Amino acid sequence: MIHFAPLHDAVNGGAGADVLTSTAHGDVMTGGAGDDIFVFLPLGTGAHDTEDSIADFGAIYFTASLSGAQEAPAVATTATGTFTATLSRAGALNFLATVTGLDLGGGTAATADDVTAAHFHLGGPGVAGGVVFGFVGVPNNETANDTVTIGAATVKGKWDAGEGNGTTLAAQTASLLAGQLYVNFHTSRNPGGEIRGQLLAQDAGRDRIDVKGAGIATLAEFLALTTDINGSADLALPLGVDIYHLRLDGTPKASLTAADFIFADASLRPQVAGWFSNIHAGRAALAPDQTAINILAQQRFAGQLTQTQLMKAVVDTADAETAVAAQAYQFFTGATPTQAGLAFLVASATNPTDLNDAYYAKFSLENRYINFAANLGIAGQGAAAFQADFGGLSFLAAVQLAYGRIIGLNYAAGAGINATAAEADIAGRLSYFQQVAREGSPGANQDLATKAAMVGYILGEGIKADVGAYAAASNAFLTDLLDGTAQFNVNLVGTYAPTAPTGH
Repeated sequence: MIHFAPLHDAVNGGAGADVLTSTAHGDVMTGGAGDDIFVFLPLGTGAHDTEDSIADFGAIYFTASLSGAQEAPAVATTATGTFTATLSRAGALNFLATVTGLDLGGGTAATADDVTAAHFHLGGPGVAGGVVFGFVGVPNNETANDTVTIGAATVKGKWDAGEGNGTTLAAQTASLLAGQLYVNFHTSRNPGGEIRGQLLAQDAGRDRIDVKGAGIATLAEFLALTTDINGSADLALPLGVDIYHLRLDGTPKASLTAADFIFADASLRPQVAGWFSNIHAGRAALAPDQTAINILAQQRFAGQLTQTQLMKAVVDTADAETAVAAQAYQFFTGATPTQAGLAFLVASATNPTDLNDAYYAKFSLENRYINFAANLGIAGQGAAAFQADFGGLSFLAAVQLAYGRIIGLNYAAGAGINATAAEADIAGRLSYFQQVAREGSPGANQDLATKAAMVGYILGEGIKADVGAYAAASNAFLTDLLDGTAQFNVNLVGTYAPTAPTGH
């Protein structure tokens, strides 16, 4: 999905080194003179335009002050002028001259001040050199159909790389950069030139693009995502369903080098992928998972996530897999599975009903917890203990006991939750849990099946809201799984919860 908006914001720098950042997308960034840094942040979605552009990337800016005193020999005149130009990465020179005291187009009745020609000449200060490009009068070396616009006091034009008077701009670029070209305005009264000025570079064209926020780590990666459109390199960065564009106006793809960029840390995405595999019992990331990993890494690169927040985001991807097995086994057996047991339950080639197989693909997060609870609490390893603790309780008392163990009244209070109201709400869902028990465990003790479904429901709600002793312990356990320091087959709450939960 490519989003476009009708309006574009101008983000402009000034003289000197600037840092310009796209803020709302659809931004046109112009650095101006100076070695600038352009920060590309592909963060907008929905109605935000996702096409940013840099108008002058790598351009070298030139200025000249025009006067008669610089003519060789010097000319006495009150006419003056200014001249600005930018040399693009494509090798074209866009220029604008503004003159006073001269007539560019019949503005005065007198003819002595009429401009008869204007040229670029090769030569240093005080040296009269030959014409290398004419843009007013004769010779006129404009051959690329770039119209030279002459106003009352201005001349605007473009000298393309292949144009010139017996030479080309490409051949004269070294002289231009060395300050060996000057602009000369010729008039009727001073046919050899009335005002001239030496073109002097104002910067070195060493702009850079900061693509850390885009998660791009190498030049090869940038170029693989880039195509040339009408001579301008256009980056198309896919992130989820969105595609973010960055166009470098007048900068061909072939001109880009690694020195043009500030790249992201190449190790972060593999690190996040490794974390993902660790907390999913060794399962490699599938295509949707890889997209999520890339987005998380990009958000970290962009500064939207701290390292701690990034780790928590990866942990959250296991809420419906590893956390299900760890929490359900803790509640019904008093300990988490062994490392091998956890792998068997989450992602195993020998288990046709692990949490990543087709059997569980149709289950919501809530139903995964309920299913595990029913399997463990009715006929599994935790059945006897569950019968002993919950079998003789009313449904409300069972809810209160489960809530106190899983959430904890102290954790609920810390989260601003009215535990009594929450327990009443869960107890009020009795008919739902009974239906789940009838459909999922038709041959089992329906009282225990109903209560097991309720336990699974509380486990799921706790992890979704990140509230309670079990959720806190599960998050801490999964965080240890990231770097391979997790403890297995231990009391999850006793080992990982910051404080013990309190009940009624």
